[in-house]
Amino acid sequence: MAHIRHKLLLLLAAIVHSSEWTSLYWPYDPRSLPERNWLKRNCKSRHLTKKQEQLCQSKLDHMNYVNLASKNALQECQSQFHSAAWNCTDFQKSRKDTIYGRHAKAGTKETAFITAITSASLVRELAMACRRNLAACKCGSSGMFYQAAPFHLPPGTEWDRCGDNIGYAKTFARQFVDIADMEAYGESEKCLRAVNDRSPDADKLCHFFKKKGRIEKEKIHHRIAKLKMNLHNSDAGRNTVERTKKVTCKCHGMSGSCNQKTCWHDVADIRTIGNVLKEKYDSSQRIKLSVKKRHTVGGHIVEEVELKDPNTREKRKVLPDDDLWWIQKSPNFCKPDRKKNILGTSERECDPKSEGDNGCKKMCCGRGYYKEQFKVIEECNCEFKWCCQIECEQCEVTKKVYKCK
Repeated sequence: MAHIRHKLLLLLAAIVHSSEWTSLYWPYDPRSLPERNWLKRNCKSRHLTKKQEQLCQSKLDHMNYVNLASKNALQECQSQFHSAAWNCTDFQKSRKDTIYGRHAKAGTKETAFITAITSASLVRELAMACRRNLAACKCGSSGMFYQAAPFHLPPGTEWDRCGDNIGYAKTFARQFVDIADMEAYGESEKCLRAVNDRSPDADKLCHFFKKKGRIEKEKIHHRIAKLKMNLHNSDAGRNTVERTKKVTCKCHGMSGSCNQKTCWHDVADIRTIGNVLKEKYDSSQRIKLSVKKRHTVGGHIVEEVELKDPNTREKRKVLPDDDLWWIQKSPNFCKPDRKKNILGTSERECDPKSEGDNGCKKMCCGRGYYKEQFKVIEECNCEFKWCCQIECEQCEVTKKVYKCK
């Protein structure tokens, strides 16, 4: 029984990944947001690890904001990629399904963006909640989350330290989001050590790295690299919230001259954060894994999986902490593939005049496109009538849309 239980724990670590928590959000439940009364039983979910369930139960008042962050991240992802071949499709048809399907754990550029935007959205929602009504953290005015004033405030400006509490939000988000990958990382490291030491426990520890009875070390290396990638991209999303924060001010006095004002830190809107992460997605580069071996005094072999920039001969020890990393080439999104959660681009609308992602040449992947025409009734020839209404005629208008074959 103990052996079976251990396999089940390993299965849980293998399935639950860094963005899995977003699938707690169930849009078809009218009580999901924002009024839902979270109970401890709501924390029991296939989308959470045991430690995430425990954190959920101890922070029930945080969970509505976790749900809201998931919703906003999905909407922003779909907005950023609405005209691309991969358009951040929602695959959650039941509570058992994950929102992003296989793309959340594939190790691709798309995985990197999903991980970053979901992590960033959670920080944003919690930071605002702290300032408004979340009892556990309050605003960012004191203690370890004290928010210092910017260096150059104009005369007559009072600094309000009680801004959005980004510090607390980053700390909670790191704990809640990274738990799944940290647990899987620890299991993978134990497996790798057991294999190198030729331990009799290797079979038990490496259950998911076996193929036809043989443990494949390359799979262990790849999994460790992917988990490092996830942890980095989660951090990149959180750091983006920190770096896009803005100073908001309120003027005082009756004159309207704004000689006196109070200012504080606000998080940026989700569109600003999404735009920054989309730019990082567009400019991101593939990171290669490197396995470094060394022998200990006791004769053991220690293998360390590291990530390096393939464009430099010398491995950079410290890569930028807000860049997006990916290790797996993206699949072909042109043709449908159900196993990979790829819907293809057939019947997608495109612009024949555009050279961008939404252009028919790129969107249709060389298959060509066709035109559809249809008529709609719209208001036209509108006039202002004194006083005080606008009168319009009803006109029949021909619309054209272009779709991929």
